[in-house]
Amino acid sequence: MFKYSYPEDATFAGATRYLIETRQPDLLCVYMDGVDSMEHQYLRYHFWEQHPDKLLPQNIERYRDLINNYYIYMDEVVGSFMEVADPNTIFIIISDHGFDEFMLPTGHYNHMNAPPGVFICSGPGIKQNNPIEGAHICDITPTILHALGYPVAEDFDGKVLTDIFVEQNPVNTIPTYETGRRGSHQLMQSDIDEAYKDKLRALGYTQ
Repeated sequence: MFKYSYPEDATFAGATRYLIETRQPDLLCVYMDGVDSMEHQYLRYHFWEQHPDKLLPQNIERYRDLINNYYIYMDEVVGSFMEVADPNTIFIIISDHGFDEFMLPTGHYNHMNAPPGVFICSGPGIKQNNPIEGAHICDITPTILHALGYPVAEDFDGKVLTDIFVEQNPVNTIPTYETGRRGSHQLMQSDIDEAYKDKLRALGYTQ
């Protein structure tokens, strides 16, 4: 799993830093896959004391610090973005879920009954040390639009997280952004390559 996810994250991290430094875009989104993949595969070693009889001692020694180290790496990645970003940049870090506390029979950890994910926001005009309760993944797009000064669609499932902002500006709305032809819901055969299928199997999603 590490050989799949770390190179992806390192590539996206390098590209993202380059784009921020050279373009200073109004909006840039990047998905770092590694934390999710690492926890599916290696949380068993992070929590090795809960089930030492199911793990090889040499693997415990090798992998028990991997999760902590990957979070340190992700912190360094975010720091590298902040080093080259315009001072007026707002950074938002989100995850779509947490992780269950218990290992599955397959040896993986999952998120079927997991706690909520993470929402962290920092930058000019953002309140500091301000815990947010009840945020949902669907709230992210409306919040970003509002921060950029764009209206929020009334048919969005989510809402603007107004409490994160120092200034409580009114939320402008429009009926919808769905003005074009919508995509088909027809299922299509995937041409996903074998390496990605191997990754999904390693995560425990497929057999």
